[in-house]
Amino acid sequence: RLSGQGKAILVGANVLAISLASEYPGWSEFQSSIKAIVEKAMSTLLIGSIERISIKYVNLIEKNLGMDHIDLINLSVDFAGRSIKNEPLSIRTEQATEKFVNVINVVTQATAHSHDDQRSRHGIVIDVDTIANGPYQNFSEDFLSLMEEIHEEEKRVFFGLLTPET
Repeated sequence: RLSGQGKAILVGANVLAISLASEYPGWSEFQSSIKAIVEKAMSTLLIGSIERISIKYVNLIEKNLGMDHIDLINLSVDFAGRSIKNEPLSIRTEQATEKFVNVINVVTQATAHSHDDQRSRHGIVIDVDTIANGPYQNFSEDFLSLMEEIHEEEKRVFFGLLTPET
């Protein structure tokens, strides 16, 4: 694990991951960071074939604990005829498209602790992991367009989960 400047690079057997330890700087800046790190890794010649690429966003939409968090997203949950609204809920699903698998996790009544300012934030956590499975024959050539496609799919899924009011 290498960390600094609000980012962490995790390197392991068959894995290269880039993580933000601070606020999301926007796609252009993050994409530039990803591009630079992947190009540097590819130049080492230690990387063989690429089997999978994914982008995962973890988002916290703030709302006080004990309030209805489900109303923030396009989801309704009933257990035995009882509607779940204010209770803690954790749900995971996978949605496959022609090119991607979207793994979606929703956790209500969540608390996130910030390392920067020691502040706790409460609300609903929505994480979307958009996965494109390879192998890729021309990864170096296709990487930027593939990353852009994954980003667009991720936005489509995430914003599709939100209600108009959110």
